[in-house]
Amino acid sequence: MTGAAAAVLTPALMRQWALAAAEALAEHAQQINDLNVFPVPDADTGTNSSMTFQAGLDAVDDLPADADLATIARAMGRAAAFGARGNSGVILSQMLRGILDAAIDPGRPVDAAAMARVLHSVAEAGREAVADPRDGTMLTVAADAAVAADAAVARGADLAGLCVAAADAARASLIDTPNHLAELAEAGVVDAGGRAVVVVLDALAEVVTGEQRPQWQAPVLSRTCDLAAMQAAYAGPAFEVMYVLRAGAREVADLQSQLVNLGDSLAVVGGDGLWNVHVHVDDPAAAIAIGRSAGELHNLRISYLLAAQADSASLVVTGVDGELADLAARAGAHVGSHENPAALRAAVADALARAGARAAVVVCHGTAATRSAQWWQEGAADCRIGVVACAYAPQVLAALAVHDAQSTFAGNIASMAEASAAVRCAQIIADGPRGDGSAQGTATWALPGWESGTSASALDALAHVSSRLLTPQSEVVTVVLGPRAGVSAADAVAVLTEAAPDCEVTVLASPAAGETLTIGVE
Repeated sequence: MTGAAAAVLTPALMRQWALAAAEALAEHAQQINDLNVFPVPDADTGTNSSMTFQAGLDAVDDLPADADLATIARAMGRAAAFGARGNSGVILSQMLRGILDAAIDPGRPVDAAAMARVLHSVAEAGREAVADPRDGTMLTVAADAAVAADAAVARGADLAGLCVAAADAARASLIDTPNHLAELAEAGVVDAGGRAVVVVLDALAEVVTGEQRPQWQAPVLSRTCDLAAMQAAYAGPAFEVMYVLRAGAREVADLQSQLVNLGDSLAVVGGDGLWNVHVHVDDPAAAIAIGRSAGELHNLRISYLLAAQADSASLVVTGVDGELADLAARAGAHVGSHENPAALRAAVADALARAGARAAVVVCHGTAATRSAQWWQEGAADCRIGVVACAYAPQVLAALAVHDAQSTFAGNIASMAEASAAVRCAQIIADGPRGDGSAQGTATWALPGWESGTSASALDALAHVSSRLLTPQSEVVTVVLGPRAGVSAADAVAVLTEAAPDCEVTVLASPAAGETLTIGVE
């Protein structure tokens, strides 16, 4: 690469940098993966960083040729946040959003001083994304690059000189990361996320200067890191949970305060009603439930962080009755209404003994059953317990539908939690006088996290909420019907078949549901 150095960052150069950085991250992905020991030695930081940046590049490619710098920055940051993968990807996506936060003035060129502000905004945005920022990570590398940019401006450097100074400082900062993080020093490597930042800043320097950067390899300081051994020794939270959340800023603040007490490696990035949430937890269902209480979930992904284990697991379903309990039993589950830890412990022990297993997947419906399972999970020392908490009965059925007796404990937890979270639910409670279950009194209804209201009858309420829940992609509708819900099974099927003629409709009776009708759509 040869050419004249640029005096200002133009939209064309911004596009070139996005392409160069995406290509460089893809090229160095395996090297970065090999450095990945913190916060989890799962060897995917390079892959995640590459995929995240590629999502931003794809959005830039879709823009018109005359898009300005602010439009390009906005598109990159938003698309990267939506497509971010892993802890490093989430932080990197927020750094990209930081470019826009630097308040680029469309009427003024992005010269050296403006680029220094951009790099500071990038560093600050990355740190703000993390609930517990640590020195010696990509956050430190980005911050040191920003400090070097300020020094370059102070000595009168132009844009090219500033970008070279920032990239050089990032390399030096990366070499120093083991002095900040004991995990890196013990493994003899530098920080993987920091290496990704160096790759991105090297690409920026090359595009702005028109010159190839000197070849450089991220150092392995003392010995080759045995990732397999580190993965086997990892004893942190078992699951990585990520989802995109549509919610307001106040709801997201509440979500963060709850998730920070549930697990670690919490990062929440985004804005304008769209957020990417990343957290490591032992209870993925709880992390999903917190998200659902805050807003609307999309793009849910659950990954198992511990070393692969092939343990078979018993299946226990609690907090269900009626036809749903019958279906769970036919699926091979031990079924009960265990609403205290002692009863649940006895049920799990019985299930384990019957199956000769050392682990149990406990699917819980209702607050009492879920709390009981989580209390007991914390104190269970003789077996592994995974909890799939379902706020609504149709979510239990979705979780059971994907349970695979031949799969691993971790595989079932991840797939069942994802299936449960994919079901959008609403509840209807009959208010008026009822006789045999077919009387039509008034009914209140609630679409959790969305809206609520009152209808003239439970049947009218069912028609209303189903119209809100159904989409052209809907395939399955499940109704769990209490005996005093004001709707007969036949009427429910008729309404839903008319509203969704291409969907599979299932109506299940639940004596304990009383006046409540719950509908789930997936």
